[in-house]
Amino acid sequence: MGNCCAGHSDKRSFRGGSYGVRNVCCGKRTVRQGECAAVWGFSGEYNLHPGPERFWMCCSQVTFLDRFIAGPREYIAVKKRDGVLEHVKGPYAIFMDPVRYERLEVKPAIALGASEVCVLYSQPREETDVESDEVVHAEDVAACTTKSGKHKHHHHDGLPTGASVRKVIRGPTVFIPNSNEWLHEFKWTDIKESFTKLPLIPQSLECKVKNVRTTDKILLDVFVMIFFEIADVEQMLDNTQDPIGEFFSVVTADVVSFGSSNTYEAFLTNTPKLGDIEQYPMLLARSSAIGVHVNKVVYNGYRTEESVQQVHDQALKERARLQAQQEINEHEQTQLDLKLQRAIERSQREYEMEAKKNEFDREQKNIEERASLSLQQLQHVEQLAQKRADYELEEAHLQQLQHLGVDLTQFLTRAGKHVVQIEAPPTTTVHLHSDSTPPNK
Repeated sequence: MGNCCAGHSDKRSFRGGSYGVRNVCCGKRTVRQGECAAVWGFSGEYNLHPGPERFWMCCSQVTFLDRFIAGPREYIAVKKRDGVLEHVKGPYAIFMDPVRYERLEVKPAIALGASEVCVLYSQPREETDVESDEVVHAEDVAACTTKSGKHKHHHHDGLPTGASVRKVIRGPTVFIPNSNEWLHEFKWTDIKESFTKLPLIPQSLECKVKNVRTTDKILLDVFVMIFFEIADVEQMLDNTQDPIGEFFSVVTADVVSFGSSNTYEAFLTNTPKLGDIEQYPMLLARSSAIGVHVNKVVYNGYRTEESVQQVHDQALKERARLQAQQEINEHEQTQLDLKLQRAIERSQREYEMEAKKNEFDREQKNIEERASLSLQQLQHVEQLAQKRADYELEEAHLQQLQHLGVDLTQFLTRAGKHVVQIEAPPTTTVHLHSDSTPPNK
């Protein structure tokens, strides 16, 4: 940061304006290198003595000049005694010559971020030749005139003439305005201090719309938040000086229009619509006209009179109680329905299980009967086979006896066999009935 080096009583430091004005009857002064002394003689003549120098004076006044230093990102605003303004870019150093300069001020260069702009105005200057004092530079102060207060002519800034020219400086950059240029100061509603750097990033604005009257004469204070960003700086400068103030006006008109078309209950029901950007036609139209893009609008609630709010709160409590009771009743009915449904489902499952069990028993019984019949058939077949084998064996035995010349009739009779001998013609049909009762022995 630039600074002014003022003088001190310590001999090791540089002397400056705090040295004061000293009256010297007859004496000398030593001006060290880096200092500059101003001397007024007995007759009022004025001379500068830049260091290093040692000089004598008589009946004079002497003072030391303050040294102003501007760094690489600073500049010195010089206002001369003749009204001429100059901006000297740093790095630079200059002494405050009270005869030539009315004021010296070290100012920082204007640094803009990537999302910032500033508006610069300038007026054309006329370059004229006038007799004026030169700037007393700290580095060149030894070349200043010490005997005479006059210097050679040079060009300097004249009075601004003609129309102002506006230009927008966009960041990121660092610049120093010329003496005929000045920055536009933005003074917006709801912002306490003016500013020169205009941010282009998205911003938010809280709006409180007072005394919104519904159709049933209820007064409300509605709170909304606007999210916006500046799209066209030139268009904004041409059409408004205070976009925030205009936002307040048009949002108030939109919200009042919304409230006047709803009753209090309808307003509370339709409050979600206040978060829809399409609900703000005047805001959208005006923001488009001044080069500002509105991204969205968020509804942040409302506030009303305490009495109305109490009535509404009581109504809400009663509504909540009734709703809770209704939910309890519905829950009980649901539980009863559920129990009944479960009982019906349980009975249905028991019936199905009983039917499946009966079907299983029938199938099991059929299987057992079929198995029993199969077993009887097998036993009968085995019995028949056994009888057939016995008959065949007996027949073979009798045939052997017949071959041996045994009378089979007598043999069978003696063996206790019942033998029936029938003698009849071949064409005779014989029916023989046998009693299954065994003969008595």
